[in-house]
Amino acid sequence: MPGKAIGIALDLGYPGSFSRNGDFVASTRPVAQNATEQIEFGDLVALNPDNTVSKLPTGETNANKILGVAVREVKQFSAVGQAVGHYRKGEPCDVLERGTVAVLCTAGTPVAGGKVYFNPGTRVITAESAGNVEIPFMSFTTGKKDANGIVEVTIKTRNI
Repeated sequence: MPGKAIGIALDLGYPGSFSRNGDFVASTRPVAQNATEQIEFGDLVALNPDNTVSKLPTGETNANKILGVAVREVKQFSAVGQAVGHYRKGEPCDVLERGTVAVLCTAGTPVAGGKVYFNPGTRVITAESAGNVEIPFMSFTTGKKDANGIVEVTIKTRNI
C-alpha cells in the first residue's frame, strides 16, 4: 500500500538496558544486606564503604555518591511480560559505570549533549534544573524521549 509505513520511530527500550555497546564499563557488587529498598533496573546506584551497593538514598544531594546505573546485564525481567526487574538485598547487582543506558526521565525535555539532573526526593532522572541536582559526569545522548518517558544517557567517565 503506497504511503503506508510500519512505524517511523522505535521506543528507546526499557530502563536499565544498554543502548549502545561500543564503550561501556560495568561492575558487579552485592546489594547491601541492610538495604531498605530493592534496586530497580535503571535506578541510580550508590557505592557503600563496605563495597556493597544500594539505591541512591532519598534526599541525597551529592552526585558524587553515584556509582552508576543499575543495568540488566545478566539478570533479566522478574516475570514474563514485565519490562521491569530488580535486585534484592544480598544479590549481585550489575552497575553501568561508563557507557550509554536507557533510563526513565520524569520531567523536562532532554537535549543531545545536555545536562542530566536527578530529583533528590524521587531519585529519578530529569532534564529540569530547578530543585534538582546535576550529575556532571552524565549527558543526554540523543535528546529523544519516547512515549514511555525513556531517554538515553551517557555516563562519560567513571565517578568512583
